[in-house]
Amino acid sequence: MNDFFNPKSMTTPGMAGGLVMMLANALCYQFPELTPRWVGLALSFVIGGYVVAKAIRGSRARVSGSSTRSSSSPWRWDRHV
Repeated sequence: MNDFFNPKSMTTPGMAGGLVMMLANALCYQFPELTPRWVGLALSFVIGGYVVAKAIRGSRARVSGSSTRSSSSPWRWDRHV
C-alpha cells in the first residue's frame, strides 16, 4: 500500500487522466451537444480496454512462447502419439 501513495507511482494514472480529459474537452468543444462527463467516461473505458487487451495479449505470448514453431517440435498439435 505504501507504493500506491508514492508520488512516482501516481505519474502514469495522472498522465492517463490528463490525456483522457484533453481528448474529451477537444471532442466536446467540436461537438457541443456531447456531455463532457460521458465522453470522458467512454474514452476512459476505450483506453482502459485497449490497455487490458494489450496486457492479455502480451501475457499469452509470454506463456505460449514463440508463435512460429519448427516442424521438428515434439509439441505439435497435429502429431498424435
